[in-house]
This record gives sequence, C-alpha cells and structure tokens, in this order.
Amino acid sequence: MADRIPLIVNASANQIQELPTSDSLQLNDTNQIKLGSDDDFSVFHDGSNGSLNLSTGSLTVRVTDTNGKGFFVEDPNGGSPETIAKFEKDATTGKGRCELMFEGAKKFETTSTGVTITGNQHIAGALTVTGDITAFSSSDATLKENLVPISNALNKVGIITGYTYKWKTEGTDYAGVHGTEDTGVVAQDVELLGLPGITTTRENGIKAISYKRLTPILIQAIKELKKENDDLKTLIKDSSSFQNLRTSL
Repeated sequence: MADRIPLIVNASANQIQELPTSDSLQLNDTNQIKLGSDDDFSVFHDGSNGSLNLSTGSLTVRVTDTNGKGFFVEDPNGGSPETIAKFEKDATTGKGRCELMFEGAKKFETTSTGVTITGNQHIAGALTVTGDITAFSSSDATLKENLVPISNALNKVGIITGYTYKWKTEGTDYAGVHGTEDTGVVAQDVELLGLPGITTTRENGIKAISYKRLTPILIQAIKELKKENDDLKTLIKDSSSFQNLRTSL
C-alpha cells in the first residue's frame, strides 16, 4: 500500500481500487489536477496543449506549450498578468529566446544577432570584450561647469611614455591575458599628472587608466605645440625682415 496510489473509481458504490505503480494516472482532456483549494497549483491539458501553473499570490510560474511555448514567471497582480521573465520558443523563428522585464519594460532580450540590453548597466566585476565597443559619451556643454583648459599639456605628455610590453598576470584576476603582447602606457606615470578621473585604484590594489581621458591632454598638447611653432615662424619672419632692412640701409 505504501508504494501504490488509492483511486476512487466508483464514488456512489464507495469502491476503491489500488493503482499499480507500473500504470499511469490518466485524466480526460480539459480536466485538471489541482492541489489546494485556491487553484494555486494545477496541471492542465486541453487535447493539443498543456500547462503547469504554480502561483504564490505574488508570483506565478507557468510552464506551457500555448501562447509562445515556454517557461514564464509572472506577477499575477501586475496586469494581465505582468511578465517578469520569459524562456520560450519563438513562434515566428522557432528558435529559443529569453526576455527579462522590469516594471513592464523589456530590459534583456536574446535575438538572432546576440543580446540586447536596454537601460543603464552596472557591472561589478571586470568586463572583457573581444570585439569592438561602439558608444557615444554625453559631452554637452549644458551638462558641464567650471571649464578650465588643461595647462602645460605638452609638459604633461612628456611625463608619459608609450610602451610595447607583455602581460604578466598569471595567478591574478587578469590571468586571461597572461603572456600576450600589448601596447599602452603605465598607470603610475599617468597618475603623476594629477588630473581628475584619469586613473583609479581598484579594490585589489591594481591601478587602471581611463584611456579616453588621455585624448583631451593630447589635444591641448598639440595646440601648445602649434602655438610654439607659429611663434617660431613669426620670429623667423620678423628676423628675416629685420635683416633685409639692415641690408637695404
């Protein structure tokens, strides 16, 4: 009796039959298996499609092969209801896809070309990208104040040295690049410039550089170099004019 399921086969006659463990419990289509009195856990089949629903009142987990065919996590109080996550077989492409939602808005989606993430992202750990990163940084003048040109930029550039080198990162968080050759500068040199936001020290003590913030220094250094060159041209021109004047006299 311990490993058999009792099944009422004739309630009016009060007859009970034991269902052998080798047999299946079969219900007709459109009949449901329900646990509890609030329909919070049910298994259902309508002849073509089936579903499994588990609801806590604040969260519903639904596995179904209808309306998208997949695994859904929903907020039953958020609308009709509001979907939190989808893991499904796309009805158009027939391929598996995933969506994560926040307050009704799609934030994460797998597509035929990769992954689409909407909104601001925060990554607590390291991000390693083998392909290109394409982005625009907000730089509108209306968002900035106390604009001060970088002074002595040419001298600052002189502090920095460009290197080719080989990474020695074995046993660190950056072991993935160990032994590879690269081109760059040294954070300790850049730190000596004393400019805000250009270097940082991570929690593990490793210094890092914002390479994009080197660009303003190089721009100012080129402008200073151009001014020196223009001043030198003017001096030579004035000197030549002076010599011509002396000769004519």
